[in-house]
Amino acid sequence: MKAQVAEAILRAQNILVISHKDPDGDAIGSILGLTWALRKIGKRVYPACPDAVPEIYAFLPGSNEISPLSATTQDLIVTLDGSDATRFGDCFAAELVADFTVVSIDHHVTNTRFATVNWVGPTYVATCEMIFDLLPFLGVALDSRIATCLLTGALTDTRGFRTSSTTPRILKVAAELVEAGAPLAEITDQVFNNHALKSLQLWGKVIESMDFSGGLLWATNTVAMRRACGVDRTATNGVVNVLATAREANAAILFTERDDDKIEVSMRSRPGYNVADVAFRLGGGGHPQAAGCTVDGPLRQAVGRVLAEVRASFDG
Repeated sequence: MKAQVAEAILRAQNILVISHKDPDGDAIGSILGLTWALRKIGKRVYPACPDAVPEIYAFLPGSNEISPLSATTQDLIVTLDGSDATRFGDCFAAELVADFTVVSIDHHVTNTRFATVNWVGPTYVATCEMIFDLLPFLGVALDSRIATCLLTGALTDTRGFRTSSTTPRILKVAAELVEAGAPLAEITDQVFNNHALKSLQLWGKVIESMDFSGGLLWATNTVAMRRACGVDRTATNGVVNVLATAREANAAILFTERDDDKIEVSMRSRPGYNVADVAFRLGGGGHPQAAGCTVDGPLRQAVGRVLAEVRASFDG
């Protein structure tokens, strides 16, 4: 499949590279890692994402180029780290992409194979690891810029190589990326130790809202909380991982209220408790121990609905 993906990419000259809404480190790292790789072989590449790059990833080279572009005159669309067509927002509007060849590169087991060419690799730790494996088929050698972007994805999707999904192979890949010039200590500091004071104030409010029952721990991030702290909803990036450290919890869930009455749901769980199935049934996706979705509000009803789905899944 890597050869088939590379063939489709190498035939194109103008390429739109996009990743999913509410981008994480793997989304941004894979966009930029592939963008810099393709530019090395003379391709015109347009990096895109429906939502703004979170501030903690602004240090990555080329992050300022990512914008909410949609397909116009490109030869090819490459989607990264998204399991279905709805994950890419207006960057992948159905009426605009119907006539385009689309390559999907994704490591989520919930991928729906929506593209023309689908490379779905659930055994990969991160989409950035898949880009690493694609480089030889594209005839691209690693450099420090590409390596920095790809290591960011690998590092964030494993929470600093601490999750049960961390494999010996990804540690070997990480070592090669560091050898190629990726600054591991700097990336770690930027993505894990770099929070504004206002963000930490919001974390305090979120933690104060915690509730716990039957092995499930949940908390809320409301519009009112964010207004009181003067931050946007991305300020709680990472707090669900803190909630998941509670030893009594089999799963932790963060409910983030949006201005449009939609509720973003982020879930983390211990091994043996699969939240990807729940997220998929609710229109989202992810991994067995880290998944998410967006559901209709209002907040109270969304909390009740999601908790019922999680309990039914775990009890079944």
